[in-house]
Amino acid sequence: MLAAFIDNWQFLLRGAINTMTLSVLSMVIALIMGMTFALMRLSKNTLLRHAALIYIEFWRGVPMIVTILVVYF
Repeated sequence: MLAAFIDNWQFLLRGAINTMTLSVLSMVIALIMGMTFALMRLSKNTLLRHAALIYIEFWRGVPMIVTILVVYF
């Protein structure tokens, strides 16, 4: 098992870097989207407030496994 790790450490390192990059990018996108929808919910504009409410309540009501399956397929 150690020999397999030593033989493939470059691929494993590249995979770890890709994973970290994707994780950080996802967190940044989620933060931007979360702040946008939070500000829309706090807005005095009823159109923005209702649009954010519909989006948020839709994703709250969809089970996570359904979202994962839709994204996967």
